[in-house]
Amino acid sequence: MKSVTRRLLAVCLVILAVTMLISAKKPKQPTQMLDWKGAALGVTVPEWVIKSEDSNIAIQTLPEYSDFYCFVVRVENDSKDFAIDWTKNLANGSAQVSTMLATTVNAMSESAVAGKKGQDTDAHFSDVRDAMSNSSFQNLRQVADFWVYQRNKKTKAQYYVAYSLWIVPFKSLNDQIAANIQNIIDNNKAMSEAERTIYLDIIKDIRTRGVATNIALASAD
Repeated sequence: MKSVTRRLLAVCLVILAVTMLISAKKPKQPTQMLDWKGAALGVTVPEWVIKSEDSNIAIQTLPEYSDFYCFVVRVENDSKDFAIDWTKNLANGSAQVSTMLATTVNAMSESAVAGKKGQDTDAHFSDVRDAMSNSSFQNLRQVADFWVYQRNKKTKAQYYVAYSLWIVPFKSLNDQIAANIQNIIDNNKAMSEAERTIYLDIIKDIRTRGVATNIALASAD
């Protein structure tokens, strides 16, 4: 049982790290930046914006963000005002992060019980997913925003891309995710002992290691 649980924990942690990317890796289209925030004043494009095109985890390699989970809310639109207003709206950013975390928990539960019969995890973890989707996570804050105007070299389309950077300390988010899962376990007395043990082990690992130790695995192609 212990060896199975360890394998399940490894799978779950990789999934948690991967889903922290909000905007997952996509085939890149060749683009040309035509204008950006502060260009006329000699401002350069911030490093966090450049790294966000690879992944949110890449932003965490920057010294100023090395202790945080980083999330970039990104939107493309023909209207600069619309794009900027949308990404700077605190409710939009918070909702994006909450949705990502809800998806993460759902993926974790599905992976943790893969191949196990007679365990109705969907009923248990739909409660977690719904609770996290509607949560306002403590210490989650917006710290930067930026916009660029660019041209797709292939399609010739020109449009604005607005970015908003959100961060939360590693331990703070780990503890909050674990607490959400723990709350559902405590309120589902019908959960089997084997299932309960698996989820308690996952909670323990999230609290002690989070996903920071799995960045290399999540980023590997």
